[in-house]
Amino acid sequence: MLLISFTVFGAGIHGVVYRWSDMEETPALVRVTAVDTEELVHQEITGESGYYSANLSEGNFIVEAFQGNLSTVQRINLQKEEFKRIDLVLFPSEDYLFPGLGDIPGYYDSNDPLIPEVIDFEEEEPEDTEEITPFVIYFALGVLSVLLALTYFLKIRGEKILKETQHVPSDEEEVLNILKKEGGETYQSRIKEETGFSAAKTSELLSKMEKEGKINRERKGREKIVKLEQ
Repeated sequence: MLLISFTVFGAGIHGVVYRWSDMEETPALVRVTAVDTEELVHQEITGESGYYSANLSEGNFIVEAFQGNLSTVQRINLQKEEFKRIDLVLFPSEDYLFPGLGDIPGYYDSNDPLIPEVIDFEEEEPEDTEEITPFVIYFALGVLSVLLALTYFLKIRGEKILKETQHVPSDEEEVLNILKKEGGETYQSRIKEETGFSAAKTSELLSKMEKEGKINRERKGREKIVKLEQ
């Protein structure tokens, strides 16, 4: 069985994409771009679970996620052999809430299946109109202020919900997730590397899980193979 390792590439990230409105997992287009070279180094469309993962080198990256008119962007820094969990929350874009206020460069690509096509309306010649009264100007500014305040409120609310509901996996869940990702089995040393646990903690945790019937271990040469219990 082929074992996939993030250490081959030097570093990596993984996580889950959520919708801001109900904090439910959702499929999305995930992109990772290297800051220094502006090169797209990873792109994938997640499944219904919203889970994604990317093998990367050390350095600075921009992580973006899109679904329809929802999007998010984060900047991250990875050290050598560092593997981070980066969960992403999709928020409505300003263009979606306030059409006509301007495009955000780099957010839309008509070839992306999850991003709506941007329609380029032909500019019409202005008709002769009466002078705009101060009342109309004040009214328009008031409406714009309310819409901007609403956008800020929705963003703060989404971040608060994420902090309150984001699930931090236990040590056992982290081990089980690694085994599922590796196809049901992997070396004990690989689990130690990906979790960052000490050798003693890794051995003690796996012994406990083996007694509970969640995994089983077999020795192969000087290494131990850890398998999910069927």
